[in-house]
Parts: sequence; structure tokens; C-alpha cells
Amino acid sequence: MPRRSELHNTMSGSGHVPPRNDRVRVPTKAPRNFEGGGVRSMSGEDGRRGGATGASSCRMMRALLLGLVLAAGVLLAGAAGPARAFTVGSPAALYKDTLNGAQIVLSTATVNDWFPSATASVNISFYTLQNVPNGVTLSISSITRASDQQSVTLTLNYTGDFTSDWNLSILVNFSAFYDTSNNQTFGPIPVRVAPLVVGAVSGQATEGGGTATFPVTLAGQPSAAVTVAVSSRDTSEGTVAPAALTFSTMTWNTAQTVTVTGVDDTLTDGDVTWNVRLASSSTDNDYNGRTYTVSVTTANDDTGLAVDPTTLMLTEEDASAGSGTYTVALATLP
Repeated sequence: MPRRSELHNTMSGSGHVPPRNDRVRVPTKAPRNFEGGGVRSMSGEDGRRGGATGASSCRMMRALLLGLVLAAGVLLAGAAGPARAFTVGSPAALYKDTLNGAQIVLSTATVNDWFPSATASVNISFYTLQNVPNGVTLSISSITRASDQQSVTLTLNYTGDFTSDWNLSILVNFSAFYDTSNNQTFGPIPVRVAPLVVGAVSGQATEGGGTATFPVTLAGQPSAAVTVAVSSRDTSEGTVAPAALTFSTMTWNTAQTVTVTGVDDTLTDGDVTWNVRLASSSTDNDYNGRTYTVSVTTANDDTGLAVDPTTLMLTEEDASAGSGTYTVALATLP
């Protein structure tokens, strides 16, 4: 420590410079971005306190920088395209008899995944139907989207014919409304000829009580039990048994037999073709409210001549006239 006179001389500009070991050392403030900052010659309580303060500041800075990096990564990932959490909401299967006008719902759990804004374009060309078999013309007639933008509904237009089941897939071109080339394929969605599979009719129903039969199974495994009501559309020509068939999730592909028995109608009407109606009900929507028609023929057993009336009664008045009237006709078509 310099003497008072030496300090006075220095401050007054006398040119006297204190010896090196007498110079006053002024501690510098520790920079916030250096761990253990400050003058290295600091020791004791002040040195430890300065080092701890610098280390804490550095850790805070590192945490802040890491948060900024993670936030930037999330923003970049969002800009690259939507989360691909899309599913076929309904239906689980399509059927030929209701394929024209059928609707397919594609959905997502995330708002705005389908379109980045409420004004984004809805264009049929964004969607491509795949795996459509020869002989079938299938297209999308319209597309609508839910107000929450979490689903879109495609309405189908169908012409043509097919005799075996197939699978439909839908390719969605996300690059049309997102800045990404990442597309997605939905499906396969089973397309079935019918919800019920009915085998060929065997035997012959007749007015004399002859019977015909046909087997019935389901087109695919249901998620719940299916009951199929069986009824005659013309009870004057034939009856059916049993009145109902029941298929479980385990017995859906085990054939059950429907028996048709002809009824004698006493009419000379020849062979008559009529229908048996099958109507399914289930908590499985694929099989609830589905109908199927099976054509059967009841053979007429009336042959020869038909005389009407079969008995002719003559009164005394008729006898005096010497005449009576009756008709004769063929019992069946020649």
C-alpha cells in the first residue's frame, strides 16, 4: 500500500509511478458466458462465489439454447408435412349391390391434417382409386370434408359387373395441398359380391309337396353374431324352413340349409317362379339391414283336362229343355 504522499504525487501528475508490487489490483466482473469467470487471482470466498455464479449462468444459457433448437425442429417438422395418422373411418367393407353411391370416410385424429386451412382446395384429382378389376368402372363423384377438417367423405360412382370379391385401395396425393411429396395409401377395403353367399338351388319344389334346398354362408367373418330371417314372398306357391339362420363369429363360413316346399294351389297356372327373401340383422354394420333374393320354381302337378264344373246338376226345368252347360280346358300349357 503506497504512502499518502506517494498517492498524492501520483494523482497530481508528478510523474512518480508506484512500484509494481504497490499497484492497486481492481477485480473485473465475471463474464456471464464463462464458467468460473473473473480474475483468476481471486481467491477465498469471493473466488468461490464468482465461479458458482458463472457456472449457474452457463447452465441456464445451455438450457435456453437447447430449448430453441428443439422448438426449431418441431417447426421444421410441421412445415415438412402433416402427421400421417390417417385411417379408413368407414365402411369396413363395400358390396356390389350398394357400391354405386357408397361413401368412404377417411379420418384423422389431428385437426387440419387433411387441409392446412379452411380455404384449401378439395379436388377429386388428389385421390386415385387402385386395384379396380377389369369390367368395373369406379370413380369418385364428389368429396366433402367435415367442418373440423378431421375427415373427408368420398362418394363413389359404379358401373359394370364383377363375380368375385376384390380389394380397393385409395392413393391420396398430399403434395397437392401440402409442401411435401409424401403420399399415403388407404386400404385395402374389401369389395364383396354380396354380404351373404347363397349356393345353387337343388331339387324341385312341386305342388305335390316336393322340396328344393340351397345353402347360405356369410361373405366374411363378422364382428358380432348375424341373424338371417328367411321368408316366402308367395306363400300360395311355397313355404320355407327354418324361419331364421344364426351365424356366430366362429361359424360364419359353415353353410346352413334352407328348405323350400311347394304348395298345391288348385289352380291350373303351370310352373310358377317366385322368390325367397333373406334379411340379415346384426350389431356389425356390414351385416345389418342387408337383403338377398333367391328365385325358386314350384312345378305344377295338374295334368290332363280340366272340366268346370266337375258336376252338372239339371233341374226339371233344365231337363225339359234337354240341355246343361260345362267347360273343358287343358290342365297345363301344351
